[in-house]
Amino acid sequence: MPERVAMSNNKIRKICDQITALENELSTAIEEQSGRLRYQLEGKRVIFEREIKDVHQLAKLGVLRWFLTVRPQNYLTMPIIY
Repeated sequence: MPERVAMSNNKIRKICDQITALENELSTAIEEQSGRLRYQLEGKRVIFEREIKDVHQLAKLGVLRWFLTVRPQNYLTMPIIY
């Protein structure tokens, strides 16, 4: 039985090491992408550059515009969903 516990501990340690290695790889990939996508991470918040914010503002769909473009069956399901 002690061999099983030792093997189990080794397997757990090996998996933890793999997780740590993948976390480091993910951090590196995120840093590389942030340069290309023009954003920064501050804690848990994503801060976009002004240009990106402006494009997002233009792409936003207002309530009135949404009501004019939505299909009629969506009006019928709205009360059920929300």
